[in-house]
Amino acid sequence: MESSAPETKALADQKLKWESFAAIEPNSAIMNLLRAVDEHAAISVTDADGVIIYVNQKLVELSGYSAIELLGKTHCIMKSGIHPPEFYRNMWDTIRAGKTWQGHLCDRTRNGEIYWVSSTIVPFPDENGLSRHYVSIRADITHHNRPQENLPDAKPKIRVPERRSAVRNTNTARMVKMASWQLLLDDMTLRWSEGISVIMESSQESYRQARLEEITNFFVPNAQHIFQNACDKAISTGQDFDLELEATTAKGRKIWLRVLGSPVISHGRTIALEGAIKDITTLKHATLDLEEREARYRAVSESANDAIVTINSAGNILDWNAAAGRMYGGSRNDMLGQPITLIIPEKFQERHHKGLERYLRTHEPVIIGKTVEVIGKRLDGSEFPIELSISAYRVGSEDEFSAIMRDITERKQIEEKLLRAKEAAEEANRAKSDFLAVMSHEIRTPMNGIIGMTELALDTELTPVQREYLDTVRVSAISLLGIINDILDFSKIESGKIELETVPFNLRDLVGDALKPLAFRAEHKGIKFRSAIADNVPRFVNGDPMRLRQVLLNLISNAIKFTDHGMVALEVSVEQALPDGVELHFIVQDTGIGIPVSVQKKIFEPFSQADPSITRYYGGTGLGLGIAKRLVELKGGRIWLESEAGKGSRFHFTVYLAHGADTDQPATPVSVKKNSFRSLHPARILLVEDNVVNRKLAITRLEQFGHTVTSVGDGQQALDILAQQDFDLVLMDIQMPVMGGFEATTAIRGREKQGGKHIPILAMTANAMSGDRERCLQAGMDGYISKPVKLEELFNGIEQVLTSKPAAVPASSAQHGEFNYAAAMAAADQEMVEIIGELMLEDCPRLLGEMLKGASASDHALLKRSAHTLKGLLGNFGETPASKMTEEADKLAAIGHFDAVSSLIPGIETEVAGFLDALATHLRPD
Repeated sequence: MESSAPETKALADQKLKWESFAAIEPNSAIMNLLRAVDEHAAISVTDADGVIIYVNQKLVELSGYSAIELLGKTHCIMKSGIHPPEFYRNMWDTIRAGKTWQGHLCDRTRNGEIYWVSSTIVPFPDENGLSRHYVSIRADITHHNRPQENLPDAKPKIRVPERRSAVRNTNTARMVKMASWQLLLDDMTLRWSEGISVIMESSQESYRQARLEEITNFFVPNAQHIFQNACDKAISTGQDFDLELEATTAKGRKIWLRVLGSPVISHGRTIALEGAIKDITTLKHATLDLEEREARYRAVSESANDAIVTINSAGNILDWNAAAGRMYGGSRNDMLGQPITLIIPEKFQERHHKGLERYLRTHEPVIIGKTVEVIGKRLDGSEFPIELSISAYRVGSEDEFSAIMRDITERKQIEEKLLRAKEAAEEANRAKSDFLAVMSHEIRTPMNGIIGMTELALDTELTPVQREYLDTVRVSAISLLGIINDILDFSKIESGKIELETVPFNLRDLVGDALKPLAFRAEHKGIKFRSAIADNVPRFVNGDPMRLRQVLLNLISNAIKFTDHGMVALEVSVEQALPDGVELHFIVQDTGIGIPVSVQKKIFEPFSQADPSITRYYGGTGLGLGIAKRLVELKGGRIWLESEAGKGSRFHFTVYLAHGADTDQPATPVSVKKNSFRSLHPARILLVEDNVVNRKLAITRLEQFGHTVTSVGDGQQALDILAQQDFDLVLMDIQMPVMGGFEATTAIRGREKQGGKHIPILAMTANAMSGDRERCLQAGMDGYISKPVKLEELFNGIEQVLTSKPAAVPASSAQHGEFNYAAAMAAADQEMVEIIGELMLEDCPRLLGEMLKGASASDHALLKRSAHTLKGLLGNFGETPASKMTEEADKLAAIGHFDAVSSLIPGIETEVAGFLDALATHLRPD
């Protein structure tokens, strides 16, 4: 018979499906069973829906259908119509429950002929114990089920005519391991077909006509008794029997036999029994293995600490393990058949129904196959957090779902404790940083006045004695400032927030500039000072010149400080030439006091000196070498020393520098001589500074630049005067009474959103901790210079912000009406929206309320936590005004600027309201 193109494709598809399964699971129980019985019986394999994916040649011969006609169909194609629907329902209920079904089936061939088969259907589960495939093994028993002929009863010995049997042929019997038998009741003799010798591994002669009790002794004793009782019942009642009995072959091998028997009735009485016997050892072992696996699964399920619950497509509970009973408070008997919504909080039940309906309609998973955290409900009504994993599968034509649930109440409590501990640690760390920042501010502010006023005084007419005194003050102040800088640098390094630049510079010029003031100090002490740079050391490199200079100054300053006679020398050589740069080796050598071997290991530790008396004699913090070591290591280099007490020291360090361009450019954009104060852009400047000395110093400097200056003492005064006058620039201190610099800047930028005008704000602050520059820029400032203010830095900072052209801030740019939240919702991950959308409709208003409460009650921990959580939720939907504003609030709360966060809350409320409106419409379009 020729196949049509669709049939050929269907056959190819089913063949591919089967070959894929066989390739993936070559050693599965199914494949092992098929290898054992494929040549001996009519075999078919279906998927969980009953669709045939494999048939063997014997089934083709038995049914008369071709493989093409059977593959992709169900066994309904072979139904005879004799069996009632209840018969097939019972069969499906058995195999769906994971149990083997056995019985007689009446089928119809392709030509319409009726035939009977003895059928065994074995379900094969997947790793979760759920039936994924069914294997049907059939044997033709048509001759046993045909109406019996009327046999003569007048003869002394009644002969039962031999029936035509498919197992009489010895070769066929060997293949199927099946035999037929007849028991004549007049003399209780038992006749066997030739197949019995194959099954029992003995000669056929052993099973010629013999007495019943003589021929059935191959059954084990208990099986003999069962067989005898079945025969007696069949004779007395006329009922068929179907048994599975254990036997022992002639070679002593234990086997399992399926024995079928049927009475032969003539004129109302039973004159004989006839039937078939088949070796089912392989199938029996597979069935026992399956039962063992099922028992093992049940044992594991019942002993599991996690709740395991199975439901059907209607949402009713099919399975419920002991842990589920402990978790929710209901026994298995009480819960089977109950709706799963009994353990789902009422506010989430509608979402559950919609999700189930959507999956049954589309079979597209949302949370299936994932682990999510949700809220469960005990039978007493109490709610608790659970971790949920759901798997879906098909059983026949039905969908079923299994859920593994874990009570995470304790874990959530631990997480909350850890979060609070983390917040406490962060608070302590922030308190430490704030302390250092305050100390830095409090010391730098008067230092700014001391150094600035001293320099102003040195610019006036002075007597030699006055100049000497003022020079001494200036040098002492600069020395004190160096100590402060060391402490701040060390704090930055310890916090991991120091950043290294990569800029082009002239290495020889940098070394020369660093050595000039040090050479003067060495000459003043009467010691020789020399330096040598190897010829192959490149002139132009890329790296961080400021930090390299800092390391050199630390090492050479120490060498000069601890050397009273002799010499100090610097050597620079190439340690290793690399394709894209060079590793340089620096050596600082001196003939000073040296360092004992016993303390050399700790010399690079912070606050350490070789001898405590050194601090009293030479001064210093003991931080210089620690800072140098960390800076070198940040660049991937290393630092070490060679020294001996009384014989001087040799400090080594290596550093990698990339190749630079062959050009000489100044490191700073503008170079200013001390008396060249005229600005290229005279401006009207508002100076916001609370310290009177610093205010006077800044006014003097700014007026020397040619600027016009108005000064106020705090941020509120700045807001008041800016409402009345126009300025070209604001110089803003950070820490001030009434209103600080961050809060004032936030208020200024808020006004600008309405008016569209942008005024440059330059932070001029004693805050010099790690991250202060970034905080100033994040707060909306345009630049940053730290105190004590250096003349060049002040000049360059002003020129830079005056000549730059920042984009104007559009009026009301943050209003949610101008942002399409509905479009953002449609573009978001829809699976994520389905999972967290409803929760966000509840949590976002609550978090906003907590932010307001934290701001009004000065509960900084609550304000910071709620802002951070809200930022994380809104961030799931991409960059929107709502997410950006909450991110800004989170950053400000993290650094302690809670007044600035409070000023953002009204705008956040507006944006979040727009976001939630769009989310609610998206989730509930009706």
